[in-house]
Amino acid sequence: MILLISYVVIDMFICGVTDKGSIRAVNQDGIFLNGFVGIGIHSEIKAESSYPALIYVADGVGGAQDGAAAVNAMMAYSRSHPYPSSHAELRDYLFSMNSYVCQCAADAFVDTASTIAGVLVTKNETLSFNIGDSKVYNVNNGYLQQVSTDDTVFGLIKEEPDSTKAIKPPLLQYIGKSNLETNCHIKALSNVKELMICSDGLTDLVETDDIEEILEKYTVPMEMVHMLYNKAMENGGYDNISIVYIQLENDK
Repeated sequence: MILLISYVVIDMFICGVTDKGSIRAVNQDGIFLNGFVGIGIHSEIKAESSYPALIYVADGVGGAQDGAAAVNAMMAYSRSHPYPSSHAELRDYLFSMNSYVCQCAADAFVDTASTIAGVLVTKNETLSFNIGDSKVYNVNNGYLQQVSTDDTVFGLIKEEPDSTKAIKPPLLQYIGKSNLETNCHIKALSNVKELMICSDGLTDLVETDDIEEILEKYTVPMEMVHMLYNKAMENGGYDNISIVYIQLENDK
């Protein structure tokens, strides 16, 4: 499915893809692009958007009974509730979303969980946010600067895990956790022009140098996203893959 949306006032260009990958039977990821939802086996969205904009990637946790249930509940929550407009409102929004997901899981008698990583872009500021280990990057001339904080032991101490270890470090917090901690990793960003958000289906399969090479080589956002997705598939595609790319009309 490909969805193309245009607005009268254009403040940013957003595009994204989510896909089940080559191994897994279902896609437990999802992308939310300012009201438009990408879920299912394969989904693509392109949008020219105005402020304010809420954009995020959600990665259903594979260890849960039904990670997709959390992602679907998150998308439903975002489509039915007003967007936040400040740091404090964003924090409250994430906690309310988490409570909603927990209640949906209890009502359906399922164990469900998901990461979330994204940005809230208003006329006055850009805020990144994350819970879990999905990532937000500032992209500057093709180079990546991670602005999110991985909710793992390695992420919190700013240390890279040993790549030779087959087992990933467990998540310390996630959407769907009833006792979610107070740190939602919200950060005000400055002087940003381009941003990338992704699930670990990209970063676990494609090295940072290879991602940056693609970002430097291609200039059209949707083409970048397609090439990153193709590279992850070439490297095995053993996880669900979600990638969102944002170009702001003016530096924020």
